[in-house]
Formats: sequence, C-alpha cells, structure tokens
Amino acid sequence: MVDDDEAARNLLQKLLNKAGYSVVMAADGASAIQLARELQPAVITLDVMMGGMDGWSVLDKLKSDPDLADIPVIMQTIMDDPQKGFMLG
Repeated sequence: MVDDDEAARNLLQKLLNKAGYSVVMAADGASAIQLARELQPAVITLDVMMGGMDGWSVLDKLKSDPDLADIPVIMQTIMDDPQKGFMLG
C-alpha cells in the first residue's frame, strides 16, 4: 500500500487486514518501488495524490520496470472534499 497520509494508510490497512490480506505500507513513491522489487507483491494500492512523487509517476516507474510491470496496481485516493473528487473524475 502506498499513501503519504498516515491516517489513510491505517484506515486501508485495517480494512484489508479484516478482509484477510497481509499489508506492507510505504509512505512515498521511492520506498514503494524499492519494496515492490524486494517483495514482488500480489497487488499494489497506490494513492493518486501524494506530495513529491505523485501516484502517476510511481505507476510510470512500476510499469516501465520489466520486473514490476506485471504487478496489478489499484489507483485510489481519499479526499475530504467530495466535490473536488468528482471534478477529478
């Protein structure tokens, strides 16, 4: 799981653990890419809107690496502003 917001990471971790999934968390894109290389996870959840390297940049790096390209990535974000979320699609 990749998200720069600790509260969002904790919330999603609780939900995924409750559903029976094992979760490893990364707070930024660089850490996420390194962990993906080390762990070869079954799937990655990736926050779209992060400071520094945003989710789209992380996705580009993951998909351009032959060792990581086949890992499914679920793009997600949690926003307090529903209107902004709808505007962003």
